[in-house]
Amino acid sequence: MMQLELSPEPLNEKVDLLIRNQIREYTNFIMKQIMEAKNGTVFSLNLNQVEAINASGTDEIIVKPIRWMQENIKEHDKYLYLKNLSGVTEFDHAYNIGTVLQYDKICVMVDDPTIPYLGYLGGSRDQMKTVLDQVYLHKIVTAKDVAIYTNKHVNTTSTQLSQLYKKRLIKREEEILPEGGRSYIYKSLF
Repeated sequence: MMQLELSPEPLNEKVDLLIRNQIREYTNFIMKQIMEAKNGTVFSLNLNQVEAINASGTDEIIVKPIRWMQENIKEHDKYLYLKNLSGVTEFDHAYNIGTVLQYDKICVMVDDPTIPYLGYLGGSRDQMKTVLDQVYLHKIVTAKDVAIYTNKHVNTTSTQLSQLYKKRLIKREEEILPEGGRSYIYKSLF
């Protein structure tokens, strides 16, 4: 696991991510860290450095990196999750980020038991959420495990797990079976 920094120099105070032209230096540094990291890296973006964030800030530091990870999934197996979002009485990071992600049909995991993810899961939201919840509850699962936990068919849970993996919400490892063929093992990001 690797924590993404907004700047190469430590920030002495919280920053506002509101004006796109001022945010791009952070975007460039975040993307540099992501591109230089080894495959399989899980990045955390700690938002305790951020005072206020709007659509421009969300697009620059969350949407762009996640889209890049999704588009480059075969060459760069990397993941991103958020932590330390502000509370609703402050700047309400969750609302501002979630609104943009929902519109852009992007989803990101959040290391917070009250807000496990933000954005658009796709498909039937409750079914995808049920599968995602099982991965984070058990930490390591197969499609067969999730089928048993949720009382669904294996091919359905396999498809849903694959979709969650492509969204970069869970990790996937291939396992070669002794009798031939392959199976996937899915893991939570944290």
